[in-house]
Amino acid sequence: MSSIPVFAWTASANNASLAAALCNFAAATITKAPLANALNCTIPSAETTGTILRHAQDLQLFLAKRDRDILYKYELNRPGNIIFLVIFTLIASFNFFMAFRSKQKWYNICFITGFVLEQVGFIGRVLGFMDNQKTMYYAMQSLCLTVAPAFIMAGIYFLFAQSVAVHGRQYSLLKPMWYSYFFISADILSILIQATGGALLSDGGKSQEKWGDIIMFVGILIQIVAITIFLFFWFIFLGRTFFHDRDSIPAHCSYRKKSALNYIKLLLNVPSAREYKLGHLDAFYNPKYQSIRFRTLYSYYPLALSVAVILVYIRCLYRVVELKMGFDGYLMSHEVYLFVLDSVFIALTGFVFIPFHPMFVFGRDNVLTKKDIQESDNSIPQQFVFHESNVDREKDFAFAAERREEVLLRTLL
Repeated sequence: MSSIPVFAWTASANNASLAAALCNFAAATITKAPLANALNCTIPSAETTGTILRHAQDLQLFLAKRDRDILYKYELNRPGNIIFLVIFTLIASFNFFMAFRSKQKWYNICFITGFVLEQVGFIGRVLGFMDNQKTMYYAMQSLCLTVAPAFIMAGIYFLFAQSVAVHGRQYSLLKPMWYSYFFISADILSILIQATGGALLSDGGKSQEKWGDIIMFVGILIQIVAITIFLFFWFIFLGRTFFHDRDSIPAHCSYRKKSALNYIKLLLNVPSAREYKLGHLDAFYNPKYQSIRFRTLYSYYPLALSVAVILVYIRCLYRVVELKMGFDGYLMSHEVYLFVLDSVFIALTGFVFIPFHPMFVFGRDNVLTKKDIQESDNSIPQQFVFHESNVDREKDFAFAAERREEVLLRTLL
């Protein structure tokens, strides 16, 4: 009896193509038997060929099912996941520590929740080292890492309302608490929708997985729309704090001109812009919170908030594209994009708010509560200044000059 060669291989990405080749070979040996005989070649018997064909088809079905059932489309990178677990543990620990020192309750709750979720998400990924097919670990990392930024943004939305109160109602398109009500409500809706999608993903079924992806896509899309609207209102607000009162400022001041360059300089708080804001613009802001505005960190606070929101925004755009491409898409099957376009951006957001924690920016005892912001809601907005005569203009200039002297004295002290 002639021996039959036995082929052995390990599971790899080429197994499916190998199985297909075996099927083709087995089929070819049947159709081309006369040619083989003419060439004096030895071919398998019909029974052997049929056996090879059946086993090759079984192998194809097995590999196709295995590929469908794989939760991660890549081998988890141990150093990368451990590094981010450590980073988010440190950021969460910092916010826990600050919760006992600061009185910013809403901010503390939101940021602690957000970064603890990031931490738990990477715990799920690290546990996946031991069993990368365990649905619970996969659902843990998928849901937590997807939902976490929504809690971080909820804290930032309230900081926007506080900033409006610090400067004055006249610089905002809406009452400050409206921002909190609208954007936090949108955030809660986004979180609930994403959580529903994550619950479907955890069921592990193919149909549930598809609907889970769709629902999570809708949830993140709502979050992106909310952040886009937020950025519109935020940059309009900053522009008004920079240029709303320019008609009451002496013409020789270069920052009086409403231009993109001046906007950028004022946002970046370059030395000349800081002097202009304290020496000219502060005279028109809410006098109740002047002590906050004179704190050094507060001068850079608008820039810090802008950077943080843009970082979260870019991360959300990545998530939408990832989910749009699907579970078998390029982004979801390459772990490096999760690290670079998601985890790095959220970690940088956390690092921004280490030096710019509200307690450091406003001061430990300067806490703007919901009641304080609502009082600002009820204030009458200051309208744009229109000068009916040179006398009115001179009065405004004299008032601004008097306030500038106060600012300079405070600066020297």
